[in-house]
Amino acid sequence: MTGLGSTISMTYDALDRRVEQGVLRGATSEILYGPNGAKLAIMSGTTVTKVFAPLSAGATAVYTSSGLAYYRHPDWLGSSRLATTPSGTVYYDGAYAPFGENYSETGTTDRNFTGQNQDLASGLYDFLYREYHSTQGRWIQPDPGGLQVVDPSDPQTWNRYAYVRNSPLASVDRLGLDNDCGGPCVPFNFTDPFGCIVSVTYTNEQSYDGQTYDIPHFTTNCGQPSSQQYGPQPGQGGGGGSATPPKSGSCDAGVIGNFVSKYVGGNTILSGNITTTGPTIELGALVGSLFGPEGTLPGALIGSMFGVGGSVSYVPGTGSIYAGPVATFGLGINGGSGFSFSAVHVPSTQNANSIANGKSFSLSYQPNPFLGSTVTKSPGSGPPVVGPSVGTKVPVSGSAGYSFCLRHCGC
Repeated sequence: MTGLGSTISMTYDALDRRVEQGVLRGATSEILYGPNGAKLAIMSGTTVTKVFAPLSAGATAVYTSSGLAYYRHPDWLGSSRLATTPSGTVYYDGAYAPFGENYSETGTTDRNFTGQNQDLASGLYDFLYREYHSTQGRWIQPDPGGLQVVDPSDPQTWNRYAYVRNSPLASVDRLGLDNDCGGPCVPFNFTDPFGCIVSVTYTNEQSYDGQTYDIPHFTTNCGQPSSQQYGPQPGQGGGGGSATPPKSGSCDAGVIGNFVSKYVGGNTILSGNITTTGPTIELGALVGSLFGPEGTLPGALIGSMFGVGGSVSYVPGTGSIYAGPVATFGLGINGGSGFSFSAVHVPSTQNANSIANGKSFSLSYQPNPFLGSTVTKSPGSGPPVVGPSVGTKVPVSGSAGYSFCLRHCGC
């Protein structure tokens, strides 16, 4: 590609993502992508240039070869207007005009418009599928969807270079793929340059502004037995184009979540459960009576070691809430009755929501009501996680439960 005063060579992978870039007869950089398809790091050979680690509330921690360098703090569109160092000093402070033009900049330049960097060349924001020129306020390539995504009744959609239908303060396009339908969007397919069939479907989702938007989802099929889905997942907003609001709020921590995350960490599971032995004592006595009257009491005592009840969990980093039934076993008479509260700390390599949602198993050691620990394991979510607990359960107890998502699901 030639432009902006330099010639740039680029190498793409089979998913049409740029994985290597370099100025002609100059240095070459490699791009690493995370499991969700987002840009994770810029490398120079085996040396780290920058690593972009997402944090709660849309913030980003930026690492260099020397370690953690600074934090980016986004506005409502996801643009970083302020960056601070770990010590709290200002690394970068800048402002953006509606279409991304920069002004009033101080500190070390670190431009990031709606979550996208100028990694390819100065003046070009590098979206996943297209490059955006902030000074011109337009894409430098047309919408790859072509005329199939044009709405004849909406003149704005005919310009395939336009950015978010010229509404940059209310909308974002995180992938560089517009869904400028102007009305109900109709699913369609197109073939990419590698011969893969890309299917675009839509779901209707209500945003924080009370309006309903068509959120696009992309599935690429290159002739393999199964297809891989890219783009935003349902309920996460972004990813679309002009008709997509900057955030759907579905995974936003919110004021309470941000406050709690500050003290316990966003990737923590706060859980509480309460169980009773009433039903299990009756069931145990009934089973014991099958062996004669003398078996009723032993059966009731064994039944008191089991309990049933409910649990509620909260992940502050995404504001997600889960609830569901739980069964417990306590090693002692009446061990199945009581309540407990735990704060399980989840490593950054695991997803707290994956652990909190669905099936989970826990083992607790509670020598006294104010000092204990809980180990939790959810099938398919990685290694067990551990955290402190308080409660009235017997010293050693175990539980199994199944939780359903009630709020901010799919995070």
